Formats: sequence, structure tokens, C-alpha cells
Amino acid sequence: RRSSDLRNSNSGRNNRARSMDSSDLSDGPVTLQEYLEVKKALATSDAKVQQLMKVNNNLSEELRRLQREINKLQMENTQIRQQTVPSHPASTSGEDRKST
Repeated sequence: RRSSDLRNSNSGRNNRARSMDSSDLSDGPVTLQEYLEVKKALATSDAKVQQLMKVNNNLSEELRRLQREINKLQMENTQIRQQTVPSHPASTSGEDRKST
């Protein structure tokens, strides 16, 4: 009798949910309420997965865009460095400071 009390309680449902992959049918048939709860949980999980996949796609696109921008900036930086060949190194000697 105690096992049937457990089966009808929430803890019994939780135990069944934890061992859903088990082929043990000793808990008896699944109630309509349990079925609907699992169906609702599955729909909620599916919606979350779909949302996460969409966010993942958006983040992947943004990452590709940022990588292209980095490559572009690196090329521009290289071009600027090649164009700006200093005739003499910048002076930070004491002479520059004495004039002020």
C-alpha cells in the first residue's frame, strides 16, 4: 500500500521522471496528468532549444563579421606602417624639453 501512496505523490512522479529510460513497468500506467506534464515540459524544452539555436546562429554571424573587421583593420594597419617609413626616429631627448 505504501508504494501506491508514493506512486500518487509528486515524489513518485519525480522518481519516475528520473528513471524514464528504464524499461521497468512496476510503477503502473502513466496517468493523463503525468503525460500532459511531460508533454508540456518537452514543448517548453523544445522552444528553449530553438531559441538557443537562433541565438547561437546570431552570435556566429556576429563573430564572422568581427573576424572580417579584424582582418581588414590588420591589413590597413600593415599598409599604413609600410607607407609611413620614418626618415629618422622620433626624438625624446632632453633638447626638445629645454626649448620650453
